[in-house]
Amino acid sequence: MKKLIVSLAIASAAMIAAAPASAQGWGRGNNIQQRLQRIEVRIDRNFQRGSLTRNEARRLQAETNGVQRLAWRYGRNGLTGWEHRDLERRVDRLQNRLQRQRHDDDRRGWRR
Repeated sequence: MKKLIVSLAIASAAMIAAAPASAQGWGRGNNIQQRLQRIEVRIDRNFQRGSLTRNEARRLQAETNGVQRLAWRYGRNGLTGWEHRDLERRVDRLQNRLQRQRHDDDRRGWRR
C-alpha cells in the first residue's frame, strides 16, 4: 500500500510539474497547489504511522487528486475569483476530513 500511495503522489506531482505555472493559469492558485502538496505528504506520513487506514488514505488521496484535476481545469484560462474561492473551500474541507480521519481511532493494526 505504501508503494501505491507513494506512486500516486509521485504521479500527481509529475503531472503538475509537467505543465508550467503560466499554462496552468495559477497566478493566485499557487497557494492552493502548495496546500494540496502538503496534504499529500500528511496523508502518506499518517498512513505510515498507522493513524490512517488503507481505505482512509486511498479516499483522501483520491479526493486530493480530484481537487488537483479541478484546479487544473479551472486554471486553464486563469482562475476567476469564484473558482479560487471554490478551490479554497474544497481544500479546507479536505484538510478537515484528514484531521477527523486521523483522530477517529480507526487505526491500522489497532486492537481493542
